[in-house]
Amino acid sequence: MTTTLLTLALIFTQLSLLAFGGGNSILPEMHRQIVDVQHWMTAQEFGALFALAQAAPGPNLMVVPLVGWHVAGWAGVLVTSAAKFGPSSVLTYFVLHLWNRFKDRPWRRIVQAGLVSGCNSRARRSCSLDNARPSACRPRHWRIGWLERHRPGIAENRPAPDVSGRWCRGPSS
Repeated sequence: MTTTLLTLALIFTQLSLLAFGGGNSILPEMHRQIVDVQHWMTAQEFGALFALAQAAPGPNLMVVPLVGWHVAGWAGVLVTSAAKFGPSSVLTYFVLHLWNRFKDRPWRRIVQAGLVSGCNSRARRSCSLDNARPSACRPRHWRIGWLERHRPGIAENRPAPDVSGRWCRGPSS
């Protein structure tokens, strides 16, 4: 049982640090590790746990504690949850601390401007008339997407929402 828990901890710690782009970006690797490498469950069982996790209210990755439960009971729930959500949270805390520590440095403003540009680009892409349903974005965001598509550069300095609904702002924020 101890080796199973250690293996769970190792797998989910690695997945935690690879989860850029949202939690669902690690699902294929989680499936490969759990089903193909460790043989802890079948693909059908994994799919059923994923469907249950998506149907339940809560975070997107409710499948993590369910996998832990299936493999090792309550101990598996604790290990997989701590291993999946702990390392990325600690890393985020330290990166944010460093980010705030260097707030007056010129390179930080350049990096932040690049991040804002990427954020605005994603928001405009997701809210363009070709990709959005009427209920997906507010009409103002449609207009920004339409303007950017048909008149490039016109909406460049306007704030736009990022994927979480918060507003991205330029380097002066």
